[in-house]
Amino acid sequence: MCSRNAVIVRASGLLRTGSIVLLVLQFAACRSAKKQDDATPHTSRDLACDPAEVVAVSSGDKQVAVVDLDCDGVSDSVTVTWKIHETGRRPTLTVHGSLGGEISTEGDFLPELVSFGDLDSDGMRDILVVSVTESSVFAEVVMVHRDGDLSLVTFPSLSLRRAMQYRFHDVGWSSGCLGTLMPRLERLGTGGLAVSLATGDYRREGDCARARRQILRVVDQRFEPVEER
Repeated sequence: MCSRNAVIVRASGLLRTGSIVLLVLQFAACRSAKKQDDATPHTSRDLACDPAEVVAVSSGDKQVAVVDLDCDGVSDSVTVTWKIHETGRRPTLTVHGSLGGEISTEGDFLPELVSFGDLDSDGMRDILVVSVTESSVFAEVVMVHRDGDLSLVTFPSLSLRRAMQYRFHDVGWSSGCLGTLMPRLERLGTGGLAVSLATGDYRREGDCARARRQILRVVDQRFEPVEER
């Protein structure tokens, strides 16, 4: 069934201008079967949930990844595909397995499953998804909760047009440069995991335009900037 419990997620980002951008996304997340042992107290082993090295497999308009989201030793599967909802045809991420759960992502393009890691230290691997178009890179994080709910955090998109304009005319744009601009998960020196986002403050490095990065971690149930590189 579809739970109508509203979830509010806030993502704060520091742009090049120094201004704070607060994105508030409120939605009703669908969830299916809950885990049988939701009431079981968490142990230190439950919370030792390292990032998972998983490669998603694409087949037409669908991506599939097999990953242990709740770190219980049993694999779940995650799919991203198009689905018809009341609001129309939307990109949709679905978790199959003991957790269950489904949520629509933002944007008009099918996102890619990029990384899986525990961003809020609850013993559950969260999911970084990225949409890449001809003009932008758009990152979102699907937070995975122990009760089976999924919640979505969106971040400001990165303009690829600006990156290409930055390049000198004698060096053409290379698809190999895209990796320097992609969002990723990074470990913090103080412990924990954070999202690393390119902000668009470009500089030339070799054949690529490299962007300044902002590091955001979960603080009191919201993403806050903690470092710039």
